[in-house]
Amino acid sequence: MKAEYIILIFVIIGSIIYLLYINGYLIINIKSALFYVGTPRIGKNKNCLGARFNRCNGYIKRMIRLKPDSTYKFTYVSNIEKGKLSINIYDKHKKILAIFDDQHSYQKISTKDQKLFLFITNFIHADGDYSLTWKEINES
Repeated sequence: MKAEYIILIFVIIGSIIYLLYINGYLIINIKSALFYVGTPRIGKNKNCLGARFNRCNGYIKRMIRLKPDSTYKFTYVSNIEKGKLSINIYDKHKKILAIFDDQHSYQKISTKDQKLFLFITNFIHADGDYSLTWKEINES
């Protein structure tokens, strides 16, 4: 009887964590850094990812909602003094839609009928700062 309650509690907690992650409220951080300050996605920064960091290694995974049947223009700006940083955007089938790094700064993504996208930010011994912004555009 007691074991059943423990299993039930783990199932409920796991379901809550999954729902928070899928809806973009839970961010998975597997990184180490001497200094890291991220930009919160609230208010005027709702359509922006960004951070300042020093000696950062690892990755950040987050789900972001975009309007379905829309086209978005993404702009990546960075000042990486040392190391490497890249941001990859995946669809629901884990197909890569866009890569942002020091050679790829602008891209358009059509959301079609999808609204959830996986954003993975990868750091390799990186020092500096970055910003990835997006806005919906009308293709008329």
